[in-house]
Amino acid sequence: MELQWYKCRGGVWCELNKIDLSSNALKELTGVYILWTGQISSKRTIIKVGSGKITDELLKNKRDLAMMAFFHLGLYVTWAEVPALKRRNVQYYLTSVLQPKFEEKVPDLNPIQVNLPW
Repeated sequence: MELQWYKCRGGVWCELNKIDLSSNALKELTGVYILWTGQISSKRTIIKVGSGKITDELLKNKRDLAMMAFFHLGLYVTWAEVPALKRRNVQYYLTSVLQPKFEEKVPDLNPIQVNLPW
């Protein structure tokens, strides 16, 4: 499955603590997201993979003390729209491939392979 990963204005990766979550483009968007530190691939650390209503999920992460601990490193985020019936399968795939530091418990599902944002 080919996903369109979101970047911020100017084609740069978004920093979680700088995103304006009141944007109309995000209001009803549901899908998967990835949080990471490090812009250079050799120094990239995947912090979290999640899914759901993007504005709600990112707001929760902006307020999460564990995520705030990474803000000084630059905590980047991207997301992609994924239909509800496939969302958890895509999240399962991304979690198994990226091995985030903070792992949401996702039931064993049939993974749906997707392209990574990098």
